[in-house]
Amino acid sequence: MDLKRGRTVNPVQGPRKKPVKSVQTEGYGSISPARSQKIHHRRHGIAVALIAGVLLGTLVAIGVFLVVPLVTHSSFGAPTQRVALTTNRVESVLNSTGIERPELSSYSYVNATNLIGPTFSDVAIAEDEAQAAQSETKTATATATFRNGDLTASIPVSIDFTYDSGQETWLPGPIQTGDMKVTPLQGPNATAICESLNELLSTSYGSVVSTFNGITPSISSSLNAEGGTITANYSKEDGRRLLTCTVTLLVNWEENRGWVPTISSVSDIHINERTPNYTLTCKVGDLVELSGLVSGQAGNLILRFDDDLRLIVDGNTWDINSIAFTLPDDISANDIIGAHVIITGVLGPEAAGNNLPVGVQVKAVQVG
Repeated sequence: MDLKRGRTVNPVQGPRKKPVKSVQTEGYGSISPARSQKIHHRRHGIAVALIAGVLLGTLVAIGVFLVVPLVTHSSFGAPTQRVALTTNRVESVLNSTGIERPELSSYSYVNATNLIGPTFSDVAIAEDEAQAAQSETKTATATATFRNGDLTASIPVSIDFTYDSGQETWLPGPIQTGDMKVTPLQGPNATAICESLNELLSTSYGSVVSTFNGITPSISSSLNAEGGTITANYSKEDGRRLLTCTVTLLVNWEENRGWVPTISSVSDIHINERTPNYTLTCKVGDLVELSGLVSGQAGNLILRFDDDLRLIVDGNTWDINSIAFTLPDDISANDIIGAHVIITGVLGPEAAGNNLPVGVQVKAVQVG
């Protein structure tokens, strides 16, 4: 501001206020009086108070925003942290409850005795959107296994748990079971299967059944936990003939049925004519000596040879293993029946029997 002697200088324009009378200052003209410092201090205090109020209000609002939901959440009983459902808890329930032993009567040729179990494995607790962390129910699953030396029977099980907030624990419901799966650990008993062999043969191989009726075949097999084959060899003597036949079975495992045997092949019935180890060539009236076991009764005695004999009499041939004979009056039949003897006698038709036209009229008997 330029102050010149003898002139009045007006104050700088500002907010409209009540005019203040100029004060004459000797030697310097007139100037506006200084503003009161007291007024400035009051306005500054008001501004500070307003700012503090705004800040306090903001903090209060934030506190209310943060605190009210927490208070509200707690006040209205929102779920608190629950006791977790663990697999150990599930196993404990399963072991204490258990399930019944499986029924295996529909499984053929299996040993269902002495089953041990159940043991539980693959225990798991289902977790999905339908069973969220705060769900009132959870489903646990496991596999129950029974076993013995021949098989294992595995049954899927499940159990629903419901949370009891009063007791702060999970309460189990009943155990639910699924479809059982039976797995063999070794092959079946071949002898047991062959006890039903005639039944298997009867539908298509009736001649084999009738020919070997009452005959027990010799058995060989190659069986394991996946099945295999059984070979049954039939053999039967029919007079001078030896009849044989071979039957092969295929054995497979089928679910819900067990071991299932089927006829794989049946050979023809082979007829083998047996050749005697000994030959006796003679004529009617010749004296012969034969050995064997005495059977029959007085008046109808039979000597059964130790080995087969080919008998040729006057050009006629018979393959035989026994011959009829008669005793003189001085030898009692009761003394030799059942004994092994050597007889000496005349070959002729007078003692014929046992389906032969000739027999032996005994002259002497040696026991032993």
